[in-house]
Amino acid sequence: MSLLVDRTRLRADEGVQINIKTTTDGLLSNTPPIELPLIDGLRSFTPTQREAQVRKRGKRYETRTQTWLLKPTKTGEVTIPSVRLPYFNPVRGEYEVAQTKPVRLNITGGEPTALPNAPS
Repeated sequence: MSLLVDRTRLRADEGVQINIKTTTDGLLSNTPPIELPLIDGLRSFTPTQREAQVRKRGKRYETRTQTWLLKPTKTGEVTIPSVRLPYFNPVRGEYEVAQTKPVRLNITGGEPTALPNAPS
């Protein structure tokens, strides 16, 4: 599992795109899509998703790439936390956890995205 951002420095009136790619040599349909946690300082929008099959060294792999647009709601340093995906490893006969590394964003200037008002 990997997490990529299109940049780590941005203005508060810009967005950042993140991609989380999940790869398995099993059935991707048995792997749930990633749910991005709430991130203080960032507003996330519904992700897009694409799936593909690839062959490497005669072995078949399935991948799912989920892409989110995140908009800052404040300036300063904001961290996209590690995202975790528990899975069963049939070779070892036990559960393991795949996880991404946290990513720090530096958000400067501009007007942050206003959060919508809560319904009354």
